[in-house]
Formats: sequence, C-alpha cells, structure tokens
Amino acid sequence: MAGRKYDAEKHMKNGRKFQNLADLDICDYMDRDDFMKRILAMITAILLVCTAVSAFAASNEKRYVISENGKSVNMRSEPDKKANVLHQLSVGTEVILLDTEGSWCKIEYSGQEGYILSSYLTSSKKEADGKITSTQTSAVQSKTAYITSSNGGAVYLRKEASKSSASMGTILYGEKVTVLQQGTTWSKVQYEGTMGYVMTQYITSEKPSPVATPTKAASSTVKGTVYIVSENGKNVRMRQGPGTGYRVLTGLSVGTEVEALSQSGSWTQIRHKGTNGYVMTQYVSKTKPKIEESKATTDKAKTMYVVSENGKSVNVRASASSGSAVVGSLPVGTQVRASEMNDTWSSVQSGNVSGFMKTEYLSSHKPQATATPGKTEEPEMVRMYIQTDNGKSVNVRREPTKNSQAVGTLEYGTPVMSAPASANWAHVRTDSLDGYVMTQYLSSKKPAESSSDNDDNKPKIGSTVYIASKRDYAVRTRSGPGSSYSSVSSYVVGTPAKVLENVGDWTRIRVKGEEVYIPMSSIATNGKDALPNSQDRQIAYLSSSKGSVDLRKSKQNDSEILGSYVSGTAVILMSQNDKEGWAYIKVGNRNGYVDSKLLTTK
Repeated sequence: MAGRKYDAEKHMKNGRKFQNLADLDICDYMDRDDFMKRILAMITAILLVCTAVSAFAASNEKRYVISENGKSVNMRSEPDKKANVLHQLSVGTEVILLDTEGSWCKIEYSGQEGYILSSYLTSSKKEADGKITSTQTSAVQSKTAYITSSNGGAVYLRKEASKSSASMGTILYGEKVTVLQQGTTWSKVQYEGTMGYVMTQYITSEKPSPVATPTKAASSTVKGTVYIVSENGKNVRMRQGPGTGYRVLTGLSVGTEVEALSQSGSWTQIRHKGTNGYVMTQYVSKTKPKIEESKATTDKAKTMYVVSENGKSVNVRASASSGSAVVGSLPVGTQVRASEMNDTWSSVQSGNVSGFMKTEYLSSHKPQATATPGKTEEPEMVRMYIQTDNGKSVNVRREPTKNSQAVGTLEYGTPVMSAPASANWAHVRTDSLDGYVMTQYLSSKKPAESSSDNDDNKPKIGSTVYIASKRDYAVRTRSGPGSSYSSVSSYVVGTPAKVLENVGDWTRIRVKGEEVYIPMSSIATNGKDALPNSQDRQIAYLSSSKGSVDLRKSKQNDSEILGSYVSGTAVILMSQNDKEGWAYIKVGNRNGYVDSKLLTTK
C-alpha cells in the first residue's frame, strides 16, 4: 500500500507539534520505502563510526616482529625498501602499531616512529616466539667483552650474521667491543662506533692473555734484526696484516734477515726490502738458523723447472686458485721445489717465493737456453734503483702498458734487476716480483732518501688523525698502499682514524673498525685542516658515550635522521642556541641539527 505524502502546511494549520519521531504517523509524512532508506543510511553511518573507532583503537595495539628465516627485519624511515634503515628488529621484538599504508605498517619502537612491511608483524606473541630460531641472536643487556682467537689473529666484523656477508673490517685480538645482542653462533657488537656481527666463539668476557707460542721466539720484546725460522723448512708467508685473513705479500725462506718493528698478539710486524708486513711471531728468531740443519724440503718434493709456451713468466699464487692473490712471478727456466702436485696445481718454492703454480707450467726437464719462438732472448740484467720525483712508490705491471694489471708496487729506492731499457718501459725483477715499470722511474745510482720518507713528516704510529680533503666531502680508501689496489670504502671528511703503519706515501689506518690504506695527503692532525671551506669557521667534534651521533633534519628528537656519524668526527659549527639545546652543524656535505650536549670544541 502506497503511503500518503506528508502535508506540512496542513499540519501547521492544525497547530500540531511533534516532539520526536514516535509522535508521527509515518504514513502522515513519507512513504514507507523512503523511510526504510533513511533507516539503512543511519545504520550505515553508525557502522562507519564504529569501524573508525575500532581502527583507531587497533592502531595503538602491540604487535610482534616475525620472519620465516628467523633473521632480523628492517625498520625504515619511510614506507619504501630503499629508505634509510633506522633499526634492525629481531624476531619477537614488541612494537606499537600506529597506522597502515598499503603493504606497510607505521610503528613505534624505542620512542621512534618508522615503517615495516605488514607481513613481518603479528598480533600473537606466541606465534612470534615460535619463529625464533636457535641461531638467531636474542636481545641481552649491552655488555663489554673482548675479541679472542686461537692463533691471536684478527677477527672479521661483518655486516650481517653470515660468513658470506660483506666484511666491514677486522678487530684485532684483545680489542674491546660492546655486545648488543648475543646468540649461539653470531653476536651483534659495536666497535669504535660501528655496529656489525662477529662469531660468538671469538667473544670473551675477560681480556685474553697473549697467545702462547710454541717457540721462545714468540717473545713480546722481539725487535730489531731477526731471522725467519721454520720447523719444516718451508717458506713463511708475509701478510699485509696481523691475521691469516690478510693478503699474502710474499714468501720468506728460512734464514731470511728482516727487521722486527712491533708485535700485535701472536703476530710480529716486520720490514723486508722496504716493505712492511706481518708474520707469526713463532717464525722469527734472534738467532740465525743453520740452513743445513733445517728441513729445507720434504721427501716428496721434486726438482722442477718453470716452462711456458710463450716464454713469459708464470704467476705464483697464495692458494691453489686462479682468483687467489699473486705472490710472485717466476721466469721460464727457474728451478723450483714442487710438492703436493696434482693434475691442476702444485705447491712450489723458489728463493723467497712460495705458493702455488699450475702444474702445466712445470717440467722435470730444464728448458734449453734458446730463444722461445717469436720471442728474442732477453739480454743480461743489471742492478737499478726505483726513483721518483715525489718519493712515491711505483706500480709493477704484467705487460709494458699502463692498462696492464699491476702485480705489485716498489717503494722509492728499492733495488731491482733490470734489462737495458727500451722505449718507455723496462723489464725488472725482484725476489718476489717480475714485470715492467716505466724507464723514467729507474736510476743506476741509489737515490738519496726521499723527503716523503722523513719520519718528521709522517703521522705517528698510534696517533689519531682525521680524513681530510680540500675539495671533496668524502675520501676513498684502498685495500693496499697504492691507487692500483681495489677501492674499499669512502669516509666523510673529519672522520677520526688511528694510524697503524706508514708505507711510502700511504698510511694504513683503522677507521670505524676497518683497516684500510689512504694517501698521507688525505689525512690531517686536526679537524680544521681536515674540512674543506673551514676558513673562519668554528670547528667542533661529535662526542657521545654511545659511539655515534645522529644528525637530524629539525630540532626535535623524533625528527628524521639524515645520517649517523662516529663519535670524534670533526664538524663545522654553523650556529648554536643554548636555550633550545640544539646546534646547527655541517658534516661533510650535509647540514642538520644535533643535541648541543653531544658537541665539544676539544
């Protein structure tokens, strides 16, 4: 039955007043369909309000971090996988859910807001606890610990809890670290402002004692002239740093005279023919060994000769792999002692060169001293010396061209055997290198000591210096003392570093837990000299017991973090408001705010 339309004028004339909906006869003012529509609209509105209230209530509920593989999950500054990582949250971590944005959730953790993928959150603590694996690190109160190892070598600090993860540097035996999270296999630590992971087996709560070594030669006072010794008569590897993970520089035969500079754990730093390196202390002795009494070779060793079809020298590598470091190069006809031979690789020893060579380049018959087809016989070599105008070291290349791979470097003044120079390149040899250098870097007279070798002009070992540049805001470091070595990391100007060793015009430094090389021209003894455009500017230094300081976008503790910088970094102080408690600074090429309490002018 169709309802009657409401006649407002009629009711007004009758003087009727309505106090509420119950006073009305529905059929007096609207049809039934219209009434039902209005009722549904009201119910829908109420439901929407309830949903909004419910969503608001849920947006402040507790959530727990989960992951299928038990690994930590990134909390980012924005809902984007490329955004800055604010924290790495381990499985089971409790957070507050603030909002959802598509596949991302806005959360609060430790007083800071950020974003995490919704798939990594659960409302069930029981479910999160079930995802925790035995290898996952569990949160513990931060504590001080020390690095240890069975052989006194350095330990890798890795970016993630995995042996395949990138190395962020090494931590020497006995060094102090802060343990942030400790697990069965891996532990998260902080070392000199850098956070990373080391294997739990290399962490101890008590400072380790010096590693006991099997011979009296392992004395902490070994310095000056010493000799290489070996129980089995084999060559001893000289490495770039104090640990078996460092690159092999060369092999030293028993009886080789070297200079002992210092000792680190069970390793001794030595100098051999102008090059600094490390050998295990058990392999050095104050007493020169009697070579005839040493086990110079094993019974299985064979006398072999180096051969090659093209007449070129053959590389000797640190291990039985084509990707291994080249420790030397032996010319055709060189006599070697070969052992551990198989179809692919053989262990070889010749003079100071010890390593591995492909078996195809070895023969039991000495090749005839005739010119190789297509290759003229090399003339007799004479003694020459490396000489440069600036005292820098010189690259030795595999072929006589600048585009050829560098097989090593020779320091200013190093003696070499060289064939008479032709054109722009000369063939040179040392005990460990065989290659080509430009003739302009050779002299028949031993050059005078370079001014760059003057100790007064070099940074002192153990001193603190700063990464420096007058035109750039970051400086690249290298894996070795030369621009031909691979690039390792870039550090912002003003970053503090500790001097470990001076090699020619390069310095080995430890910066943020990483040991790298940098040109001496890229370090300064104070912050002002380190920073570009620092003239007439006030210099300050970041200072925090936590090891690092966050640079923020605005004067708020929850403001966006522009970067995190190691304590001690030199910065330019742009302005400071003591009442507000904030300072406006420039770090590298970034400007931002830091708490004034985290700055010092000393």
